[in-house]
Amino acid sequence: MTGLISLAITAVALVFLVLTFCAAAKPIEPAADGKPPQHMIDAYGRQKDILAIAMGLLGAVTGHYLGRASAERQADAARDNQRNAEHREATTRHRALESANRFEQAVNDMQRGGPQALSPDDAAHNLREEIRKLRAALG
Repeated sequence: MTGLISLAITAVALVFLVLTFCAAAKPIEPAADGKPPQHMIDAYGRQKDILAIAMGLLGAVTGHYLGRASAERQADAARDNQRNAEHREATTRHRALESANRFEQAVNDMQRGGPQALSPDDAAHNLREEIRKLRAALG
């Protein structure tokens, strides 16, 4: 919508610009006293005033539209980056908790006594395997 408004204001400003330059390009026939006619000077002054207003509107609307479009793209990119970072953080946190649970289980298996206890070599192997999995998940 703002693009259409900007386009319309651009067209109007361009028309006023052309009309003002055409009026300025016409040679002014001096009156009997040697001065240019007052009605031509007044008409040109009104054209300049209208052109000044149209150019101000053109600059304001176009600047707002172009500035907003750029800012919206940057804001969208920032939101996407934030969502990705939050997802990566949650995934890493979940993996770290899983690894901590597996480490705790491996330590419990090492400390457990009785016929179901793991040998020290098997327990150390399990711990090394959990460390390798953790490094793979975080790296």
